[in-house]
Amino acid sequence: MSVRLSNRHFSIMSRLQRLQIWNRDTHNSGQSLDTEPFRNPDNKRSITRGVVPIHAESTLWSVPESPQNARTLRASIIGLPNAGKSSLLNSLLSTSLAAVSPKVNTTRENITAVLTRDNCQIVFVDNPGIIPFQYKRSFGKELLRAAWRGYHECDVCILVVDVVKRPCSQLFQLIRSITPKTIKSSSQPTDSDPLTESLIEESDELLEAGMDECYNRIPVILVLNKSDLLDSIKWAKSRFKELKVYGSFSQVIYTSAKKNLGIEYLLDVLERYSKQSPWIYPHDLLTPMSKIQILEQSIRTYIFCWFNKDLPYKIGHKTVGWTKIDDTTTLIEHELYTKTDLAAKIICGTGGKIIARIQDKVAKKLSHLWKMNIRLNIHVKTDRNKLPL
Repeated sequence: MSVRLSNRHFSIMSRLQRLQIWNRDTHNSGQSLDTEPFRNPDNKRSITRGVVPIHAESTLWSVPESPQNARTLRASIIGLPNAGKSSLLNSLLSTSLAAVSPKVNTTRENITAVLTRDNCQIVFVDNPGIIPFQYKRSFGKELLRAAWRGYHECDVCILVVDVVKRPCSQLFQLIRSITPKTIKSSSQPTDSDPLTESLIEESDELLEAGMDECYNRIPVILVLNKSDLLDSIKWAKSRFKELKVYGSFSQVIYTSAKKNLGIEYLLDVLERYSKQSPWIYPHDLLTPMSKIQILEQSIRTYIFCWFNKDLPYKIGHKTVGWTKIDDTTTLIEHELYTKTDLAAKIICGTGGKIIARIQDKVAKKLSHLWKMNIRLNIHVKTDRNKLPL
């Protein structure tokens, strides 16, 4: 049997020469395939990059008009890293605002959100996870200061605990630090949830300890999150019995941020803790965070979910362009800074597919949140001087 070989009409060197000519022409033109100027849909002219406006860097609002019998409450959400604090906040707001991922300390700064229901306005502060002692140096002491700062400025503390994970010594130490050892007064809210009532009855014997020592302490609501993962309610009761040894709680509520269980009941309880006071923010304001902060939170969500190890913690952010294309469309240009070229290549992915997916998903989220058409371009660069501390 004979095999006929096809004739090759070119040489390897001729292909190399053509490639060198193409690279030289591209270099002389000063442009590359991935840096072409953005053009409008009509493809008639280039769009000049606009500077980031003031309204994107900060949020401004007028003095809100409070209704009669207006009530306010400032609630701080704290807990160990990865307890589900940001997921709980997103469930309370019925929208995705805070960055959520399986990694420790996805939340790097205090996030403020506002929920207004009828005449009650609740201001939530999602704090970074309380870092155990052995991780303070690696993650930074500023995260710990931010978490405790949010706790001391609130009216009610929501302590979020992963009900499935076995409690550790850091959690016990945190409970001892924040739980008010006071007698349960008649002015505090009463429970209507059967499960919560049974758990509170079991803890009544501990609520009388140390009244004089912590009389003015902030009331703490224990939220046992991820309850949908429990096989039986007996495990829930067992977990509460284990925690109540180290402190006393004003309320105990079971929730599932993923399946939206117990969220409405938690909001009802928080409303009972509110005090008669003028509103702080307008009724239609979701968060006092700037649009740039919301953009960074959205990008951080996917970076923390899609990349492993410590890479997400070593990425800097900066919004460099904010261009209004027409009355309904805005082009945002954002830069990510990495320590090495290898890290930049990992974030971009093969052929830039990963960074393109992040652009698409974040743009859709912001378009839905801001009620306008958002186009997002993310550029990945290597710059050691612009990395987070």
